[in-house]
Amino acid sequence: MVEINRTIDPEKNIAEISFSSPASFETVKYCIDFPKELHGKYILDIGGGASSATFELRKRGAIAYAVDYRYKDLKDLKRSVDKYLLGDSITRSMSADDKFYANAQRRSRNTFFETVDKTGYNYYIAALAGNLPFKDSMFDLCFSVQAVTRFLIQDYDVFIDSVKEGLRVLKPGGELQLQPWLGSRLAPWPIEWRKTATNLHTHLREKGIKYTIEETLPQASPRLRITK
Repeated sequence: MVEINRTIDPEKNIAEISFSSPASFETVKYCIDFPKELHGKYILDIGGGASSATFELRKRGAIAYAVDYRYKDLKDLKRSVDKYLLGDSITRSMSADDKFYANAQRRSRNTFFETVDKTGYNYYIAALAGNLPFKDSMFDLCFSVQAVTRFLIQDYDVFIDSVKEGLRVLKPGGELQLQPWLGSRLAPWPIEWRKTATNLHTHLREKGIKYTIEETLPQASPRLRITK
């Protein structure tokens, strides 16, 4: 768990000492339940890092954006992503599946930076999850893979603010999907995170907000789907 410095904005602190990953669209589409018809759908990736998801969603007709604190500094983002790609999780002895996802991540990293070089930051916005720079009721789908429920959940207030903001920018009937949720036997959650999850469930029930916990990949963590 990160050690949060309360003398600065807690979410900025978490972002600074966390890593950015280049989650490939191939990976993201197994974690997130995207609409079958993407054309014209407004979609937001919260904590996008160097993911190719926004690029691929736009190719398919969606009006997609990504927000990430590290978009403020492209060199910092590259350093964080490349450090992640050089880590043990990528360079260890790999199975065929591991190699597939590692190669997909490298392609995602290259696609992201090539896209930014060509188009600039038109679709990639430097922002915090707890203060999204979008108007109310704008998106059909907001999602986060890892960023909210691996990092921001480590601070209760930061986590709750990110959920509230995700719901704020959703259209009525829109969805906020967060993955992973409640850990798995491969990556169990600390007790503090489980308490936060329970508190969120209670809050949503009290507000009459529908949510479901759904399975994704075999042996992977479930996904939380909240419907506005």
